[in-house]
Amino acid sequence: MTVARVSGSLYRALRAIKPLRALARWGRKQLERYRIPAWYIEGRERASAQPLTFFFAGHLESKNYILHLALEDGYVEQSAGMVWLWSAWRRGVGSGANLVVIRPERRHLWLLGSARGFNIPCWVGLEVELAAADTRFAHSSSLRTDLRNIQRHGLGFEVTRDPARFKWFYDTMYLPHVMRVHGDRSMPTPWNELECSLPQCELLFVRKGEDCIAGSVLCDMGEGRVRAWLIGVKHGDPAYAKMGAAAALYYLELQHLRRSGYKLLHYGSTRAFLHDGVLHFKKKYGPGLVGSDDCVFHLRVARGSAGVNGFLANNPFMTHESSTFYGNFFVDEAGGIDRDEIRKELSRNYIRGIGEQRVYSLKDVVTPSDQGTWPPVPIGVEPASAFPDGVS
Repeated sequence: MTVARVSGSLYRALRAIKPLRALARWGRKQLERYRIPAWYIEGRERASAQPLTFFFAGHLESKNYILHLALEDGYVEQSAGMVWLWSAWRRGVGSGANLVVIRPERRHLWLLGSARGFNIPCWVGLEVELAAADTRFAHSSSLRTDLRNIQRHGLGFEVTRDPARFKWFYDTMYLPHVMRVHGDRSMPTPWNELECSLPQCELLFVRKGEDCIAGSVLCDMGEGRVRAWLIGVKHGDPAYAKMGAAAALYYLELQHLRRSGYKLLHYGSTRAFLHDGVLHFKKKYGPGLVGSDDCVFHLRVARGSAGVNGFLANNPFMTHESSTFYGNFFVDEAGGIDRDEIRKELSRNYIRGIGEQRVYSLKDVVTPSDQGTWPPVPIGVEPASAFPDGVS
């Protein structure tokens, strides 16, 4: 057989293999989706100042959010490298951490195997009926205070669709505000994403005299719905926030949107932890829950401790199962249970759309060496009907 014939045969064989090589590259790319960064973190729980350690596997900014929520400043973290999603729980237990938090997509939860835990939505949606929100100002002392503050500072508004003003808002208000408020937890919307959506958007500015001090991008969703997409404060200056710029944005956009004929205002995505400050601010206007995103914080106790108890007791959270939202609260039974106080806590944190509020005992928080049910069985369940949508 001549060299030419051998070379020709080899070439044809390699050409035939190319699709397999492409398939292998595709398969590797798909597999890498299940390989995620992980960290081991040591610190003190924010409310109790007790030692608390985390093993977190997933998204960097999500990790930063959980740590900001849970730990005092000064915690120490170290990279645990890349881990496979299906081995993250085992790696977390092996690290010696108290709490293991994994951030998968909901459809990949089955890859965690028998490691059952609380699946907390990374984000939940809130939507309010504009007519109902407007009437709350007559009954809510907090909203009346906001309104007096707006009037005292003489705040008004203007609306524009000028693309140049959107860019000025993005650079001068939105980015500085997001970075000041959220720091390393922020996930700002890229300018090109906003730019592509400009035909459906208008920009509402809060004005003090001739000065624009805050702004909000409102995006038409059709059928009488609008989304409050991005907000910002000029230069991220906290002095404007103290002046009531954020409250003015919410109030003035309500007035503008009602006059424009809209019926529903979507407040965008909010964290599912019930003590989250942004969630509490939006809650004043009486919104209801309208779904959650595809990613969750899968949370499970690996080793019980006083720090774990502090975190669970001070950070009630929502879960979203089979189209129903649940509130989840942990209480310490050691000194007896004040059921009236518990009901007040459940009522303060109720949001329209939560189907049940579940109460768990901290003594039932089990570890891998314990023989028990995880997640623990609630010691009390309150239906939504027990919590009329009150105002404060």
